Amino acid sequence: MVTLEESIPQYSAGYKQAQSSFYIQFNDVDFYIEDAWQENLYYCILSKLFPKLRIENIHPLCGKENALAHAKTPVTVGVKVFL
Repeated sequence: MVTLEESIPQYSAGYKQAQSSFYIQFNDVDFYIEDAWQENLYYCILSKLFPKLRIENIHPLCGKENALAHAKTPVTVGVKVFL
């Protein structure tokens, strides 16, 4: 039998890391946090710390291991491909 927690659809860790690409036009800076259910708390704190930055979404990565793994991956910023 499937429990209630198992029946609720959830995003994978890979999706949560890639989710920031959907918010490029809304966020000046992407903030990644390890707590999955504390986005509003971090949004309030970071909005007060950085009032001139435009922040629409905070990206939770569901755990310290995921946040550390995401921090270790190299990032290419501003890459444009012309075909």
